[in-house]
Amino acid sequence: MKRNVIGLTVALSLAALARMADAAPNVLLILADDLGVEALSIYGLAETAPKTAALEELAQQGVVFRNFWSQPVCSPTRATIMTGRYGFRTGVGRPVAPHADGGASGPLPPPLAKPADAPFEPPGMGRRVENPLSRGLRTDEFMLPHALDTGTRGAYRTAAIGKWHMADADNGWLEHPRQAGIDFYSAIMHGEDSYFTWRKNLNGEVLRMTSYGAVDRAGTAIEWIGQQGEEPWFMWLSFILPHTPLHLPPRELLQSGAIEMGHARALLPLDEMTQAQIARLAAEKGLSVRQTETLARRAQAGPATSSTPPVRDPDTLLLERELSDRLGAPVAISHTAR
Repeated sequence: MKRNVIGLTVALSLAALARMADAAPNVLLILADDLGVEALSIYGLAETAPKTAALEELAQQGVVFRNFWSQPVCSPTRATIMTGRYGFRTGVGRPVAPHADGGASGPLPPPLAKPADAPFEPPGMGRRVENPLSRGLRTDEFMLPHALDTGTRGAYRTAAIGKWHMADADNGWLEHPRQAGIDFYSAIMHGEDSYFTWRKNLNGEVLRMTSYGAVDRAGTAIEWIGQQGEEPWFMWLSFILPHTPLHLPPRELLQSGAIEMGHARALLPLDEMTQAQIARLAAEKGLSVRQTETLARRAQAGPATSSTPPVRDPDTLLLERELSDRLGAPVAISHTAR
């Protein structure tokens, strides 16, 4: 039976890749945005943690890092994973901002109207005008798919699904994943203001979507893996969750009974949604955690603290009302510093 390696960020040497060519395990690399270690029960840092049974089983069968650092934001994190190099070497030190916000990204068509039954989502954060313009990852970098291809003599098929956030108008834009060595991609080019109306780059063609993003990404991953047969594959899978905008995911997909939202646990349903889609992928494609060799954790932000006073801004109040209406119980949200 073919082995499956499931990891959240993996760094591999060419020597290790050469050994992989003989064993040819499948590699699924999952990246979660803004998922702190306090949000996972395996670290024991939170009184109330989301239900993440699939991730807990992965941890029990694999390896958990407790002395581990990452970049604090989107694009530098991804560029570091892709190259194994610090941001000051790649030149990717800040998120590549959307074209519509004056950033370096290429243009995208406007998203479709948000479905009427979708929940409230606070507005996203655009690029601050005082920040320097950030560029994407240059295509002359030697990236992880290139190393995989070189080290295994072309044995692997590659895919990237979900948030990419390394492209700009001058480094290939919609073709950047292909230039990075990805065979198939269904990529989110940068952050979106909604999980319910968004755009994806399907092998160079922009599609405007109105389905729930996390479910679409898991479904695309399941379909592509099923098409590979016995051929070894590598997949970059980024659900974006639990990154903003904060929202209540489709209720039928959550695992908790009652959702209590105090002290930054507004992220709880989003953390559970991430785990639910990972569990769905594992179940439907036979990615048994008992076949898993490696589990590494990447969190883009550190543990939340409980000392920061709650912020009562209008967006928070509006989100509280929306969640209260949908849950049928009072909800209070407080923000904490990271």
